[in-house]
Amino acid sequence: MINNNFNVHNLKKDIFTTVWEKVNDVYPLFYERKINWHEIRNRYKEKINNVNSFPDLYDILNNMLLQLRDPHTKIYSSYTNNEKLPPLIFTFKENDLYVYYTLNNSPTIKPGMKVSKIDGLSIEKHMEKMRYKINFTSLNMRNNAFESELIKYIKSKSVNIEVIGHNDKASIHNISPIDNPILVNKKLSNNISTLEIKYCNSRIIDNIGYIKIHNFSNKKVISDFQEEVYKCKGCASFIIDIRSNSGGLIDVAKEITSMLSMQEKVILYKISRKKNVKGYKYEKPKPIVIRPKNSIKYKKLAILCNEKTSSSAEYILLNTLIHSSNNIKVFGTKTAGFAHEATRYTLFDKSILQVTTSKYLDKNKVLLKEDGISPDYIVKISIDDLIKGRDTVLDCAIEFCTK
Repeated sequence: MINNNFNVHNLKKDIFTTVWEKVNDVYPLFYERKINWHEIRNRYKEKINNVNSFPDLYDILNNMLLQLRDPHTKIYSSYTNNEKLPPLIFTFKENDLYVYYTLNNSPTIKPGMKVSKIDGLSIEKHMEKMRYKINFTSLNMRNNAFESELIKYIKSKSVNIEVIGHNDKASIHNISPIDNPILVNKKLSNNISTLEIKYCNSRIIDNIGYIKIHNFSNKKVISDFQEEVYKCKGCASFIIDIRSNSGGLIDVAKEITSMLSMQEKVILYKISRKKNVKGYKYEKPKPIVIRPKNSIKYKKLAILCNEKTSSSAEYILLNTLIHSSNNIKVFGTKTAGFAHEATRYTLFDKSILQVTTSKYLDKNKVLLKEDGISPDYIVKISIDDLIKGRDTVLDCAIEFCTK
């Protein structure tokens, strides 16, 4: 949290300049996105004149960054309240919003219920209000961004939600944010190091090792993954579940991928934009190479993905393994289309500025399309599956592994 001695009126212009210049120095996609970054600076510079608090300043800066239409580029403010969790998680099905699962074990709101209104506004009206925040290339990224904005909304206060039940009757319920158990335990123990955060978990199904990787956001993912692989020792085949994995550290994704890959291959090229004494220039394309390392032995490998599989989970791990062998197949739905590589910079108050710093090219050195990766077998979780708690994607992967 920021030092109370800092005054927003004294610092807001410097913070604005720092953020704008960092993006100006390293962002590689101005041309492709047809962005006039100088015009955007002039427009938003006026908006900070009446800012009276740091949270308001960061809101304006994030709105400025949204003009890039780049989901990687944003500020994680030190003011974000992570002490609460949303009581519900949503998912889009056939252009409608549904309850995916509940965190508070609600006896009245169940997975598979259609969400029709939140605080009296239809979902269409909420989407219209948030349209400027979800203006991304990929449909899946737009839907994911909208779901994220709704989650921020319902974790910030108590809201009234109207759902249509399995009997087609509408009902209104008041829901409230719930305590984040990790932070509650942190306060009680006063020592975060005593709290274990698991990035992977596993179980054995019919001599198949099933491993869920939640994200690649920490180097501990590697040791967690190795631990879960060891628990599945002796399994003939593996299922790796990266559904709703939003990516994270590139090196972590590459390390996990190298354990699953059977051959060395160039999967992508990347280009960075650098400032020098003559101005700005693009570096030569650098190959992203996956080399097998500490490889896991398996008869068959199934990968599970969905519309929330994004960033390094899709363009490093999935992009390496798909179509690489008849013994490796991908099941689920098309991924998010969250391409390119970002770098994080720490601001003076511990807020984080994340900026796309490298653009990805495909194997033909053409700019990567931000439309996601389609699996070998498209398998969707239906509304009926949500209601009955059935995982048809996992069922198909098990069938493939046991043939």
